[in-house]
Amino acid sequence: MKSLNEYIKESILDVDDLVADDSQLIKQWIQKNCRTIDKYTIKDNIVNVDGDVILSVHVKEIPFQFGEVTGSFQCMSTLMTNLKGSPRKCGAFYCNYCSHLTSLEGAPEECN
Repeated sequence: MKSLNEYIKESILDVDDLVADDSQLIKQWIQKNCRTIDKYTIKDNIVNVDGDVILSVHVKEIPFQFGEVTGSFQCMSTLMTNLKGSPRKCGAFYCNYCSHLTSLEGAPEECN
C-alpha cells in the first residue's frame, strides 16, 4: 500500500484504498487538484460542495464521489477516460476538455 504522501504527490487515489472515513486524504486531494472549493462537507467519503468546482489539473480519475455541487462542476483534465466520481447533482456540468472520454457513465444524474 502506498503512503499518503505518494498518493498526494501523484494526485491519484485508489477508491479501494479509502477506508470508512478518509476525509483528511480527500481534503488534501481536493486542495491539490481543485480550484474554487471553499465550502464543502465530507460524509462517508462523499463530497458535497456549496459553490463551484473546477478540477484544474490533469488526473486520470476522481478517486471519490462528489454528491451535490450547488454551482457548476468543470472538469479540465485531458487524461480522464470516464466520469466516475462526478457529482450526482450539480448546477451545470462541463467536461469539454476531457478529450479521452470513452463513456459518459458517471455523469451527473441531474443538472439545474
